Amino acid sequence: MTPKTTQQLVQTEKLAMMGSLLAGLAHEINNPLTFIYSNLEPLREAIVELRQRAPADDGPATQIFAELNATVDTMEEGARRAKEIIENLRYFSYPGRREKEAVDLNKLLEQSITLLAPKWKGRLRIVRRYGEIPKIQAFPADLGQVFLNILANACDATPKRGVLHVRTWQEGDAVTVSVRDSGTGIEKDVLPRIFDPFFTTKGPDEGTGLGLAITLQLVQKHRGKLELQSEPGEGTEFRIVLPVAAAPTAREAEEAEEASIPVRRPI
Repeated sequence: MTPKTTQQLVQTEKLAMMGSLLAGLAHEINNPLTFIYSNLEPLREAIVELRQRAPADDGPATQIFAELNATVDTMEEGARRAKEIIENLRYFSYPGRREKEAVDLNKLLEQSITLLAPKWKGRLRIVRRYGEIPKIQAFPADLGQVFLNILANACDATPKRGVLHVRTWQEGDAVTVSVRDSGTGIEKDVLPRIFDPFFTTKGPDEGTGLGLAITLQLVQKHRGKLELQSEPGEGTEFRIVLPVAAAPTAREAEEAEEASIPVRRPI
């Protein structure tokens, strides 16, 4: 086994471990966060009660109570935002979620965009055009991983002050998710290898080369297609086409995972 192969296997093991760690971490953080969140309303009620006891013409007291209310509002918004992020992490990383569900793809996309906020907020703009699409029977954690991988790559490819377009629509018996960046595109000699496991154009500390390979297999698990259009200098568009019909059962999905499905660039 070569040193490079060993390093790649270690990276793969790390990815699997990170999923389990994230699920546990999200659970541990959520408990004290719920305690904080649940105590905000009693705090707000206590402030109202104290305000009622204070003289109506007490200007300084009025100012203090106004500032306290504003502080509680800020705390509530921060706690709500933190709970939303934690719930998203649990939704994406929970390893035991192996049953298919009715999945709202627009909501799942928005959750993915929220989780990736540190990658794009203040650096680029995301234009969303969500169509009226039906829920599909799918494995939410798997599709969440697909969206995270595609969106993260698009964010990395989009230059500062660039625009990222995210669209969904239904056509016939399939739903399409499109993610198009305004980056430099992919060179033609790279395109045939873009879905190969461990192939990456990033530095050794920036990527494992597994993201798109895993993404393709997860899409195939849902009997879908992953399409790629890219021209140098004109950006890149990934299209995830998923059937509205029921996704495979958990058993079928496991059998597909165990099978040696060749990873290749779709035509």
